[in-house]
Amino acid sequence: MEIATKKHLSLKALMNDTRQFVKQIKQAQETLGKKCNTACADAGYSTAEELEKIDKQGTKVIVPTQKQVGPKKPGPFDHLVFKYIPQEDVYICPTVHNLSYLWNNGKTKRCEYAADIHACRACKHFGLCTKGEKHGRRIPRNNDESFRDKMRAQYLETES
Repeated sequence: MEIATKKHLSLKALMNDTRQFVKQIKQAQETLGKKCNTACADAGYSTAEELEKIDKQGTKVIVPTQKQVGPKKPGPFDHLVFKYIPQEDVYICPTVHNLSYLWNNGKTKRCEYAADIHACRACKHFGLCTKGEKHGRRIPRNNDESFRDKMRAQYLETES
C-alpha cells in the first residue's frame, strides 16, 4: 500500500528489501514530483552500497544498522569498541595497543588490522579479547567503513 501526502510518502513493504531502497526513493520522488531531502527506513535496508547511492544524490539517509537495533549488545571487545584513527590508519584497542594495517582483501572489500601477538599475550585480557596463539587480535574493516560510520552517526542524531 502506498500513502502519499504533501509531506510524507509511505512505500509498500517487500519481503526482501535490501536492494530496493534506491528504486523506492526514485519512485517516491516521481510520485511527489520533487527531490527527497531525507529518507528513512528500517534496518532491512542497511546495505551500505544502496544507502551510499542515495547519499550521493544529496539525500540524508536515516537507516539503522542491524547491530544498532538488534537484541545483542556489543561486548567489551566488540570491534566497535576499538577506536579507528584515520590519520594514522590504525585501530586502538581498549587497553591502548595499536592494531596496524595488515592487508586488503579485494574479494571481500575488507582490509584487516592486527595487534602484535606479544602485546596481546602480555595483556590481562588475553583469552577474552583474542585467543590466537599465532596472531594478535585482528579487526576487519570494510573499505566503505567511513561511510558506514557516517550512517551510524546520522541514525543517532537527536533530530533524526
